[in-house]
Parts: sequence; C-alpha cells; structure tokens
Amino acid sequence: MSTSSPPFISNKANKAFPTELIDQIIDYNHDDRNTLLAIAAVAKQWTASSRFHLFSSIEVSYDNGRQLIQLLSSPHCTFAATIRRLDIRLVGGSQKWFGEFSKRLKQFDKVIIEALGLMGSRPTVLREEARTAAVSFYSHLRELIIGPLVMETSLEFAALVTGLSNLQSLSCAVSFQSAPSFTQAQRLHLPNSLQIVELTSPSIKSILELFDQRLSSITSLSLIFMTSGDYPYLKAFLERPNNILRALKITMDANISGVSLDTFAELGFRQLTALRVLDIQTTPCMPPPMILNILKTIPSSNLRKLKMTPCLTADIVQVDEMLSGGSRIFKHLKKVAIVGEDLTAVRQSMPRCASQNLLELR
Repeated sequence: MSTSSPPFISNKANKAFPTELIDQIIDYNHDDRNTLLAIAAVAKQWTASSRFHLFSSIEVSYDNGRQLIQLLSSPHCTFAATIRRLDIRLVGGSQKWFGEFSKRLKQFDKVIIEALGLMGSRPTVLREEARTAAVSFYSHLRELIIGPLVMETSLEFAALVTGLSNLQSLSCAVSFQSAPSFTQAQRLHLPNSLQIVELTSPSIKSILELFDQRLSSITSLSLIFMTSGDYPYLKAFLERPNNILRALKITMDANISGVSLDTFAELGFRQLTALRVLDIQTTPCMPPPMILNILKTIPSSNLRKLKMTPCLTADIVQVDEMLSGGSRIFKHLKKVAIVGEDLTAVRQSMPRCASQNLLELR
C-alpha cells in the first residue's frame, strides 16, 4: 500500500508515530477499547504499514466512499480500524450511496466509529435513505453531529436521536420545514446517557420546543447565534429549577439576529444552582451594567469560569470589583475569559482580576 494519505483522511501537520510503537501499543492494549480510542484521538496521520489504522477524522462523500470500502475489503488488509469521527458529506439529489456504503462498512466487525457527522449545506435535504443509513452506525455511537441540512419536521430529527442508547453528545444546525403536533412530541424521549447538547440557529427553537423539559437532565448546553424566536424557549428553560446543568454557552450577533442586547436583561440564571461555566458572547460587546445584572442572577457558590465580551468602558471597574473583590462573592471563580480584546487593554481595565491571575484572553 502507498504511504501517502488516502483522499478521505483529514491530514494535519503532526509528526508520525513510529510504526513499531503503534504496533506494540495495539498488541498490548488490543482488548482495551478506551485506550485504543484515546490513541485514535491523537494519531492524526495515516500509518500505512501498521496492522492497526488510527484515524481522528474521515470525511466520506459520493466521490470517495468506494475507495474506503475497497481498502477495507482488500485480501491484504488484516488491520482493525478505529475512526474517532466519520463525516458523511451529503448533496442534493439521491443519497442512496450512503445506504450502500453503510451496509458495506457494517460488514467489517473490526471497524469502530464513535462519532458520526451528517454534513451538507442548505438547501440540501436529509432524505429518508440517509437517515436509515445513519441508524446502522448506532452500536458504538456516542456523538452525533448534524450540520446545516434540511428536514421536514423535528420529529424526523428526534427519530434519529431517540434510538441512540449510548449517545453522550449531540450537535444540530438543522432547519425544519414544518412543526410537529404537540401530541406527537409528547411521546419523545432523549437518551438517558445524553450529557452535551449544542444547537445552532435555526434549530434552537424547534429542538428546545420539541424536547422541552427533557433537556433538564443534560450537563452542558450551547445555543449558537440565537434569534428573536429562540428567547421565549430559553427563558422557559432557565426558569425551571435545575441542579444538573454545569455549562451554558450563548452566542448572539445583534446585526443578524433581530435581537437587541436588551434581551439579555430579561434572562436570569438563579435556577441553575450547579452552573460552573457561563459563556456569553455577543456582537456588539456587552455594556458593563448589563454584565453586572447578569452576574447578580448567578448562584455564586459553584461558578468556576466566566467567558464574556464586555465593552471596556470606565464602568468595567464595577465588574472587576464584583469578580475579584475582597468579599469574593464568586469565591470559587478560577478564570475570567475575555473575548476579542487586547491583553494590555484588559489588564489595565480589570487590574484586580489581573492581579489575582484570573484573566484569560480568547
């Protein structure tokens, strides 16, 4: 086999591990899946002469899926393969090739896939044949990523998710053509194993509405590029008692969302008693008085990290005092991450946080 990377491999500029080292690791840990998956996460390169092939990411489309199957079905191929993430690139038109690909790939017992991504661009529709093919990867799947595709209703999306008994992480940027009936949505259940959910507009409203209170059991929620229609559902989520959610991320661009920064003034975080990480990023930056109002609604006992986009105006000193003052309201706070600002300017504007080594730039 050639030592060059096949076209479906996502290459990165990492130094290759010696083949002998990889073989020794595999020989010693061949029954330990967690160790093998850890190796797959860091081994970015193609090791053509090794008996075990480790991929951090593979992207398959109509053009190159056959090549991967041919490689695995070669009589000279005796290796097992761990694929940390398999991305399926879909386009408009027939998606039957994905069904054929999944059937062929399923024949190889030694191929382990932990994460599946269904990718494409609007207005590409995620068709029934592709959804059916995705189900065939369910046995080991712990992470599902669905890109900016189109589905008829959020019930189709739910059908993909509810069958994943081992799912731990879910990302969705889908748009839906119509809404399901309430009686249909009542019967839906999220996998008990699900811990991390990331929703990107325009999927936010539909998914929050679809699963409603079932999201109260997750530990991390990210809402990316929120729009005006999303906020009532977020507000309802935040008003419910919640002692499980540990991380919350919200991003919003007022220039494209149709929402002013004043909308944040209506949000409160008092019910999130287990919250440890709060990440709020806005365009334009947030005035310090608004940040103060948000901080006053945060249960202070558990917060470890705050990430934000503040305006470095004169009254930022009040935020600096609250986060690092002698009373240390946020006594467990370890990091204050400031997005999009110069380090020198941040240190000058927030000297107390700087002196306590709390500041972190992103």
